Amino acid sequence: MAKSFFDHKKIGRLAKKASVKAVGKATAYLRTTAKNLVKRSSGTEKKHDLEVFLGERQGDSYETVEKAKQYLTSPNRSSEQIVQRSVKDVRSPKQQGKYRDRKNSRAGQPPKSHKTTKPGWRDHWLREGIRFDPKAGTVFVNPAHIDKGDGRSKTMPLLIEEGGQAVSRVKKLKGYYVYKTYQRGGKIMVSYSPVYDEKSKRYQMKPRPFLKPALVKAADKLMELLKDSIGK
Repeated sequence: MAKSFFDHKKIGRLAKKASVKAVGKATAYLRTTAKNLVKRSSGTEKKHDLEVFLGERQGDSYETVEKAKQYLTSPNRSSEQIVQRSVKDVRSPKQQGKYRDRKNSRAGQPPKSHKTTKPGWRDHWLREGIRFDPKAGTVFVNPAHIDKGDGRSKTMPLLIEEGGQAVSRVKKLKGYYVYKTYQRGGKIMVSYSPVYDEKSKRYQMKPRPFLKPALVKAADKLMELLKDSIGK
């Protein structure tokens, strides 16, 4: 199949002459093409054993460290009552933590759209967030907010499309710090505060374009839709 010649100026001229309905159809087709370039990826769910930390904290270490599975299943905990000292404490500590091992696409190839690992974010945000305005004839993705000092040079998805300075942050549950208060009668009030292992890395992200390639791929169909409208 011959490679299509992409002429964005010609498409622009046709769009100005075409009907509103034809522009809407062409824009919807372009949006579908862009979404199809971004593949969903769920990654691989992996588990790791958690730990519990007791006693005094000494820098990055604790006085006593035990495996959560052994500690939480011990019969010695029968006199303990779990309470929450703060909103961060948990009432149901887990023996194992979960995380997703996510594989990114190769540089220069369209990005993958992942299941989220951040509260408040939507699964496959990048793919499902591709929108279009049929009247304006535009396809877009709502940009994600950039916090001051977060290290990114551009909003998402512009950073994905063009590349730039980015920061990778990994936050994995390591276990729980156990805080005990001894009451009269032998009762023990216990709080479990999550402890996380956090790592960050600043790097230069290479482009993984999907909007411009979608426009090139859809060019022939777009011109066909617009031309048909003008000819009628």
